[in-house]
Amino acid sequence: MPRSSKHNNELFIELKNKPDDEYSKEDATEALNLAKSTGREQEKLLYVSIKHHAKLNEEGDDEENEGGSE
Repeated sequence: MPRSSKHNNELFIELKNKPDDEYSKEDATEALNLAKSTGREQEKLLYVSIKHHAKLNEEGDDEENEGGSE
């Protein structure tokens, strides 16, 4: 069942206001689904941004885990 526009708007605001260093792959998936369901440019841009930050955050976590095992 498609999401309501109210739910889409709430999800957009929630994702947009989340700190960059807290984005995860799950957030990127949510943003992608949101962009697909609305087709709006702002959701597409948010997805690209979240995807980028999630990747950086994941790489940072990997580096921290590798450094901690020394």
